[in-house]
Amino acid sequence: VSATRGVVSRILVGGLTDNLCVQIDAAINPGNSGGPVFDELGSLVGVAFSGLMNSNSIGYIIPLPVLHTFLQHFRQHGAYTGKCSDCFEIQSMENTTLRKRFKLAKGQSGVMISRIPPESAVYGVLEVRDILLEVDGVSIANDGTIQLPDTQDLVRVTFSYLVYRAPRGYPLKLALLRKGERVETTVEAKPQPELLLACKQPLPKPSYLVVGGLVFVPLMSPYESSVSRRKIDAVLRKPAFEGQQVVVLLMVLRAEVNIGYEELTGSVVELNGKEVQSLRQLKQQVEEVREGNFVFKLESGELIVMSANKVWQTEAAIFRTHCIAKRASLE
Repeated sequence: VSATRGVVSRILVGGLTDNLCVQIDAAINPGNSGGPVFDELGSLVGVAFSGLMNSNSIGYIIPLPVLHTFLQHFRQHGAYTGKCSDCFEIQSMENTTLRKRFKLAKGQSGVMISRIPPESAVYGVLEVRDILLEVDGVSIANDGTIQLPDTQDLVRVTFSYLVYRAPRGYPLKLALLRKGERVETTVEAKPQPELLLACKQPLPKPSYLVVGGLVFVPLMSPYESSVSRRKIDAVLRKPAFEGQQVVVLLMVLRAEVNIGYEELTGSVVELNGKEVQSLRQLKQQVEEVREGNFVFKLESGELIVMSANKVWQTEAAIFRTHCIAKRASLE
């Protein structure tokens, strides 16, 4: 059994956990994750999470409030489907003229709601230009921070933590300033809804389809750069139907059948003139093509044309060369 010792450097919301976490100056090495962390009195205060690569003595722990929320969620629902999310965008109210424009009285503070996507739990409850003053009775500063509940020191974190810590289904009490009038309302705490751009933490098991050395995957947050800026808003929305996915050409494994296409990547919109709506559907489309050509159209307008006969004839060799077990995994 080994132990390490350190002191708290800072408390923040975000970092490597995208939630409340504590930075310490004790080294956390591979294999330490999940180990208990105790204070000087021997009380459990959290679990070791991660160290920062290529840095000396920077480690992160997950504190007890986050663990309690996770366990409560798991007990109630039998699975963990992600932390609850505010799922709207804000603007700070630090500018004096801006506060006057929206009639914040002396001593009042908050943040302005600047955008509410239709899939948000507060859509239809909050309005753009509402000033969010309080969440569950905790006042929000003009920079969007709050004093961390249950702390004696002046530890400030983003107000989003009040949403993150809420169990799923918990009624969050909100205080607003709407057109100069104070309004109080309640919204149910919910995780971020499923989007075409999968942002789950942890990310789901990777799915893939390999055709003629072309590697197709469903769009997830690590592949966001493969979507053009003009289309990014289109994928930050709920699927139009169950199972809908944006399919991305992630890479091209070098093979004779795909010569000239090695540098192509991006979202796939059509195969042989038929719209691509999910990886599963693309696999079915692919397996129906036994002669003629595969014609893949990318969102950029580029075409990939390959002989179906050559694709099927070279499949086994490509799989052996690149150590691929099977054509597709759709888990």
